[in-house]
Amino acid sequence: MQKIFSIQGGLSIGHAKLVCQDLCRLMNYFSPEGVIARPNEQGLIYEGSSFFPKYVRYGELVVTDNGEVVVKLDFDSGTAPNESEAMHKMLSNKLARYFEYKEVPFNKKVFCIGWSKTGTMSLIQALRILGLFSWHFAPWIVGYHHFSDEIANYKLEFSTIEPYTAIADLPVSLIYKELDKAFPESLFIFTTRSLDCWLPSAMSDAKTMEEQFGRLGAAYRLAYGLEKPERQKFTERYKQHYQEVTEYFSDRSNILSIDITHENTWDKLCTFLNLPIPNTEFPHLNHLSVD
Repeated sequence: MQKIFSIQGGLSIGHAKLVCQDLCRLMNYFSPEGVIARPNEQGLIYEGSSFFPKYVRYGELVVTDNGEVVVKLDFDSGTAPNESEAMHKMLSNKLARYFEYKEVPFNKKVFCIGWSKTGTMSLIQALRILGLFSWHFAPWIVGYHHFSDEIANYKLEFSTIEPYTAIADLPVSLIYKELDKAFPESLFIFTTRSLDCWLPSAMSDAKTMEEQFGRLGAAYRLAYGLEKPERQKFTERYKQHYQEVTEYFSDRSNILSIDITHENTWDKLCTFLNLPIPNTEFPHLNHLSVD
């Protein structure tokens, strides 16, 4: 059984194909089987594994000549209609974030160096709404292409992010000094969050990772120096990052420190980037409500 649907892309064809390439990288990074997706001239091809439910045997993204993104999914013949519809809805919503926004010219790099779980995914979506070609979480910047890579094999690969205007989350938040030197006159956005809110969210995310894979991923192990989540170490590392970033940028005007849970987020962000405030609510993605 096959299902085909399309997403009205807003990116240039070249950038849409680059997103397909990095979606492959992301899927392969989190795949226990290794390489399960590969880019091609039209977009990408995915072949069944535990990354998606077993009833999804094959998937393909095709970037057409007019920039539309066509999604083709092959399901097992016994797949229930509600299962295929749920997969269709989930992929439509997620892929729309990557492809549907229209880019605007922006002549500076924007590096979002807040620690993971401080709203980095929401920030990247906000930057996409503003028209900045953006990506969230790129462990290949430091040479990690698989979840299980050993962190000693650390090497900077800035060419992998050169086409993007904005990048967020690990490992960008770790290498802001190197990025500052490699990309002069860049802008930096430092997302913050109260420790009481951040810690439960970070621990929950890390424990889910541990349950699924048996350890923290390479990017997390580089950030924390741990194989498995530890509450005290997470707390110490979060405070350390805050202090180091604050000290490094203490006399600089090219950084915005922001808590996206507060009001006037669009106003602060757009003033910093010198861009008009959009007529839409600020996005809040991947949010964990904690009592």
